[in-house]
Amino acid sequence: MGKGLTIGIIIVAIIVVLILIFSIGNFGSKETTTLPEIEEDEIGPGIGTPPDVLNPTEPTQPPQQPTAPQPQTHTVEISSSGFSPSPLTINAGDTVRFLAVDNSNRWPASAFHPTHTAYPGSNINKCGTAEESMIFDSCKGIPNGQSFSFTFTEIGTWYYHDHLSTSKTGAIIVQ
Repeated sequence: MGKGLTIGIIIVAIIVVLILIFSIGNFGSKETTTLPEIEEDEIGPGIGTPPDVLNPTEPTQPPQQPTAPQPQTHTVEISSSGFSPSPLTINAGDTVRFLAVDNSNRWPASAFHPTHTAYPGSNINKCGTAEESMIFDSCKGIPNGQSFSFTFTEIGTWYYHDHLSTSKTGAIIVQ
């Protein structure tokens, strides 16, 4: 073995020994290091402590789920001037009450004239049948002071008209 190889092995051995000494720290020392005690009032009560440990008598409440809005009834007046308000924005499940407010009969119905088929499931051919109560169509003229109500469940923009005065139109926007 050469002299250079022997010196290299000795240097590597010294480095390994030094690494061991420094990584163990206080090699051979009997002293122990203690951390200073910290009082609770120095850092605040219960930092990092689960809530049930801080207040064992108070039950933890689960987060509240947002509640769906309660269905509402909105009124749209129908007169010789047309529908008011229009457009009207409502939530799915809300009811719209179409109220006649002049001396002419009014017939609110889903677009398209004369079939009334724009709103899903609606059709003038269902007037006078068992399905009449489920369609967006009053199916007859409404006299002054009387009304027709319909609950909108389908999301979208729903156009409608007065079947007896087709130039009068409106829109219900269901969110």
